[in-house]
Amino acid sequence: MENDLSPSFIKLFYNRSGLLKPHVMTIPTKPSGAPVVGSEPSYLRHDGDPELFSEGISDYVDLIKLTYSSAFSFTHAEWWSKPTKDDDPLFIYDVSLGIAGSDAGAVVVAEQCVITFRTSLGGLYRNYMMENMAAVNLAAYPPFSTNYANIANFIMSDASFFYGRDNGKPTSVISLKTKTNDALRRQLITG
Repeated sequence: MENDLSPSFIKLFYNRSGLLKPHVMTIPTKPSGAPVVGSEPSYLRHDGDPELFSEGISDYVDLIKLTYSSAFSFTHAEWWSKPTKDDDPLFIYDVSLGIAGSDAGAVVVAEQCVITFRTSLGGLYRNYMMENMAAVNLAAYPPFSTNYANIANFIMSDASFFYGRDNGKPTSVISLKTKTNDALRRQLITG
């Protein structure tokens, strides 16, 4: 089974005060057509329809912002092309977001939340969210609380642009687990 970011992937950047560098969420995706440097690409959604990069990523951020403190800002997202696993990634396009988290709670410092899915090709897709509002050392299985259920349902929906590293569509959710991310914790301590 392949484990690669080809043919395309997105990097979603988000930050809060006190971080030395932003968090980056990497999302494997498929383009609709051949991406052209400097032109806004479109995703190939699960239902086979194209959707502009800016529209799809904004829809996703509107869901996940509900699980992030208002101290966070989703600043921008980048589209990278990697037509085959042997190709070097090529920057295609950048979208400015400027969307703030909307939860009034405190940041759960150094927390890592992972929602794991099975893909249509038998692989796994893991959606990593750093320092959102979930408590650490949590293991949950479907059904999840509303905000996390909405995120999982979007990732599996016909309107989704998420694909596993095996190029399969996420089709069933397995679990949601949280922990303290030790590498992030050390970074925050040592600066």
